[in-house]
Amino acid sequence: MEKAILLSGKSELPERPVELRSGHLSVQYEKGAIRYIKAGDVEILRMIYSAVRDHNWGTVEPLIRDEKIETHADSFQISYVADYQQNDISFQAEYTITGSPAGHIQFTIHGIAKSSFLKNRIGFCILHPVQECAGKKCIVHHPDGSQTESEFPRYISPHQPFKNIQSMRWQPAEDIDAELSYSGDIFEMEDQRNWIDASYKTYCTPLELPFPVQVNAGQVIEQAVALKVTGKARPKPESILKFAISAERLDFPEIGIGASFQKTELDEQSTAFLKDLGLHHYRIDIFLAEKNWQSDLHRELLNAAKLKVKVEAVLHVVPEDLSVFSLCVEQLKKASDYLSCIVVFNAEKKSTGSDLLHEVVPDLRIAFPGVSIGAGTDCFFTELNRERTPTGLIDFLTFSINPQVHAFDNQSLTETLQGQQYVVQSAQQFANGRKVHVSPVTLKMRFNPNATGPEPEPEPGEPPAAVDSRQMSLYGAAWTLGSIKYLAESGADFITYYETVGLRGVMQGNQD
Repeated sequence: MEKAILLSGKSELPERPVELRSGHLSVQYEKGAIRYIKAGDVEILRMIYSAVRDHNWGTVEPLIRDEKIETHADSFQISYVADYQQNDISFQAEYTITGSPAGHIQFTIHGIAKSSFLKNRIGFCILHPVQECAGKKCIVHHPDGSQTESEFPRYISPHQPFKNIQSMRWQPAEDIDAELSYSGDIFEMEDQRNWIDASYKTYCTPLELPFPVQVNAGQVIEQAVALKVTGKARPKPESILKFAISAERLDFPEIGIGASFQKTELDEQSTAFLKDLGLHHYRIDIFLAEKNWQSDLHRELLNAAKLKVKVEAVLHVVPEDLSVFSLCVEQLKKASDYLSCIVVFNAEKKSTGSDLLHEVVPDLRIAFPGVSIGAGTDCFFTELNRERTPTGLIDFLTFSINPQVHAFDNQSLTETLQGQQYVVQSAQQFANGRKVHVSPVTLKMRFNPNATGPEPEPEPGEPPAAVDSRQMSLYGAAWTLGSIKYLAESGADFITYYETVGLRGVMQGNQD
C-alpha cells in the first residue's frame, strides 16, 4: 500500500487493461470502456465510454459488476452491469461490447432509472485522436437523410464542428476508411482540446437543447454505437525509444506558484522549501467583492516578501463598484517594485470584455508604469475561445487549465499533457502577438463555472472536490514535468502551478 500511495497517491495501483482483437483492429478494455482502437499503428478512436452527468456536469462514477470477458484470436464479447449511485441519482445499465473478425465493433446500453433525478447527459461519448484527424475531411450523415462534408478543425474550435449526427465517415490514414453510426439519441461533436483533452468528442444529447432534464423513475434509455474499419493497416513500428539533442534554443517560461486557498501565513520551514524551488512569481487573487480583501492582500504580500519572488496580482473587479478597484490600486502601489504583472478579471463574467478594460487599464498604466497588464479568463480556455478578450489595451492573454473536466483516471490525465500544447497554439492565433500566460495549472478543477445549481458537500471522510491526493505523489510530479515540457515547447511565456501549502498545495505545511 505504501508503494502505491507513493507512486499514485492512492492505496491501489491502476489495473492493467485487457488487450483485445477485432479482426485487424487492436483494442484495450478497461473499467467499462474501450480505448486505443488501432489498425496497425494508426489510431482510429481514442476511446468509447458511457457517462452519466448530473445537473452540474459532475460525472457519476459507476460500480461495475457481473463483468464477463470472452476473448478469441480475432474477436471478443464483453458484458457487464453498471450501477450509478450519487445523491438522488440511481441509474442501472447493462452494457455489451462486441468485436467481430471483420473489424466491426458495437457498444450498446440498456439502462433504467431507479429514481427520478436531473441530468445533463446520459449516454455514449466517443473520443477521436487529434493527430489522425486534424484537418481531415469528414462526411456527416443526418437523420433527415442529408449529408454534410466538413473537416476536423486544426485549431481549437470554440463551437461544435459537427451537429445532428447519425453517422460519420473519414479516413484516419490514406488506405483506411472508418465509419461510425449512432442510434438512440442525436449526437454532435465538440473540440475537447478546449479543456486540454487531446481529442475531439462525439456525444449526446445536443447542447442546444435545454438542460438539466428530468429523468423519471422507470425511464428506459437505449443507445448503440457501431464502428466499421476497412482498409490496409500499416504495421506497428518497433518499440524503440529515440533521443536527440537539438542546438535550437528554447525560451523557457517564467514559472511560479499560487497562494493557498486556505489563507495562511507561510511558516519558516515551508518558506525554506518553497524558496529552494527557484520560483519566479507568486500568484495573489484579490476578490474585490469580498469584505476581507485588504487583509488577504496584506498577508499574501508578506508571503511573497518571505519567498523573495515577484507578484502576479490577479484583480477580480466588480464593474459596478470601481471605487473599490481604485482603493486596491492604492494598496498595490506599496508593492509596485515587486509586481511581475497584473491580471484583470470581470468578477461577474467568464471572460474580460472591452468595457471593463477601457475603464481600468489606463489607470493601471499610470499607477504601474512598466508592469505588464493582461486579461482573459480565470476559467477554462473554452471560455476565452468563445468570448475572446480584445488585446488592444493589454500585454498578454491568460487562462487556466486542469486535466479533470471529463475523465479522472491516470491514463486520461496523461493524455492531457499533449493537449496543453493545443490551447497555447490556438490562443496564439488570436493573441495578436501578445504573450500567453497559463495561470493557474491545477490537477483538479478549482470551481465549476458551468454549474446550474449548488455543488453537493463531499461525503464523510472524502476530501473537497478540488483536492486530488495524486498531486503529492510521484505520478503528480511526473505529470507536472510533462506539463512544463508541452507548455514550454508550445511557446507559453508564463505559468503558475498549484498552490503553496494545504490541501491543494505542493506540501502540507502547517495546515491540518
